[in-house]
Amino acid sequence: MGKIGALTFAATGVALMSIGVFPENVVPYHYLFSVAFFVLLPISLFIITVAFALKHQTKMALFTLLTATAAATPWILQFTVHYVSGVAIPEFASAVTGSVWAVVLSYKMIKAPPQPKTA
Repeated sequence: MGKIGALTFAATGVALMSIGVFPENVVPYHYLFSVAFFVLLPISLFIITVAFALKHQTKMALFTLLTATAAATPWILQFTVHYVSGVAIPEFASAVTGSVWAVVLSYKMIKAPPQPKTA
């Protein structure tokens, strides 16, 4: 499950890079990669939540679940309640939550004791 989550999160990263490669005036690619990023981000985080839960890493599983929910909520609200005009606010809120999760996970990985090498 961890490998599937990592692969999905890597696809999320490719979509994010592609948003930069194809600016808004490159229609329809910017839009397609933007939709891919904002759909894949919470999906990958939900998958990674399951991976953490299966490894009994409860705190990271809970943090990842909350982050996935926080990344999806602005879009759910936008499409149901339409609380703002445009997509800048949902994009910002979703991207910041994903960024915070990535920074926290990176910090935890750096601070973790080295794992023994397996043959």
